[in-house]
Amino acid sequence: MNAVGINLKEGVRHMLSDAQALKALKALGAVASVAALYKLAGYILRELVLVPKLTILRDVEDLHKPRKGRKIPGRAVICGGSVGGMLAAAVCADHFESVLIVEPEAWANDYGFEIPQRRVYRTSSEGYPMVVQSRRRVVQYFVGNFLQPPSHMALSRLFPRLSEQLDYFDLRPTLSVMRMRLRSGGIYYEDPHHDANDKNALTLGITREAAETLIRRSLRLSRPNAAFKTGTVTRFIRESDRLGGVAVRTEAGEVEERADFVVDATGPTQLGFTKALSSSGFPVPPNLRVEYNPGMRYSTSVWTLPDHVRAKWPVPGGYELGVILNMTPDPETEEPRVFYIVNLERNQSKYS
Repeated sequence: MNAVGINLKEGVRHMLSDAQALKALKALGAVASVAALYKLAGYILRELVLVPKLTILRDVEDLHKPRKGRKIPGRAVICGGSVGGMLAAAVCADHFESVLIVEPEAWANDYGFEIPQRRVYRTSSEGYPMVVQSRRRVVQYFVGNFLQPPSHMALSRLFPRLSEQLDYFDLRPTLSVMRMRLRSGGIYYEDPHHDANDKNALTLGITREAAETLIRRSLRLSRPNAAFKTGTVTRFIRESDRLGGVAVRTEAGEVEERADFVVDATGPTQLGFTKALSSSGFPVPPNLRVEYNPGMRYSTSVWTLPDHVRAKWPVPGGYELGVILNMTPDPETEEPRVFYIVNLERNQSKYS
């Protein structure tokens, strides 16, 4: 045994024979145990209680998992073909034999799989140039959508070839790791994402136009059992004691479509589930109420930045895609106004 081993052995023997040293060692062990139990309790609380109950992270892991048996024999009908409707269709297509997406706007079903290279503008009554909206039912179609990490995780699970579609639309530069510099009530919060390559912290800063087109194209290429139909669902059709289908108003008149499962993703236009169920003879609880009320108002301007502006971008680090500035008041002030600047794809900058 070398000298180091002898000295260590003698040191341990001395600590065990010295009452004060032994007492200090026990106190140190107690503190270490409490610290370990504290971290373990925090881990259990976070992973087994808070994350499953308050976030979608565990649900995301179950998206697009192969079914153990055959798909459900039947048809799912999705009322509304915007973002919510298409995501619902992607989930339903993994479980039902067929899915029908009923979207009122023919433009979305016919041309909504590509991002137009050029936009059409008109002059407003005040003399300002304004873009002509292709999606008339979607408010602020060209406004930015800042898709946070859980959204990117969900899209990646639903559409395994999402990265190929990002390249197809030249949207990969909009991917970035979420870096947060938050201050609330005079307290600065530490950014939890230190790894610049953390795939679980990726965000997408793109317009609603790009987000909707990306999802619509990904859905069409990945779910051959999902089809689009132009029209508006107006009522349910009852067969005996169950749902048998829906009535769809089209340009050619009303047609009936078989449906074994219906999702209302019509947003602010609202199919009105309670009224539709009641008129079809289904019992509706008196306290059941379905409504859409975002409770918010906002105005937005989107500018295309020329090369010389981006080259002299007056922000530390130069011109980058993503959120540039986000000013949100302290909740205790009850101030509802917010302001933010986001740089989007195709050299666009949004101010809201």
